Amino acid sequence: MAAAAELASPLGPYPTEAAKRTIRRHFRAHYPATLRTEFWPQVLVTLHHLDKTTCADASIVARRMEGLVVVELERYRSAEDCGDDNDMTWWILP
Repeated sequence: MAAAAELASPLGPYPTEAAKRTIRRHFRAHYPATLRTEFWPQVLVTLHHLDKTTCADASIVARRMEGLVVVELERYRSAEDCGDDNDMTWWILP
């Protein structure tokens, strides 16, 4: 949600390197992450190599979060969709 808050008021019609760095910093301490900005100001964040337990927890707790910005998980409709190694993608939708 902290990364989503960065997009509550996106600066400009195109993502700047500074804006991308600001969003990325929210993910560095956890899992390797990929940020996609081709749909700016909508952003896709993929967390890579999540174990089965973390994936299952995320599929329950972080499926959809609503506030000024919506964060929604792609795929992984239930904990049963999780394997031993998972790449999970969330849309951040201002």
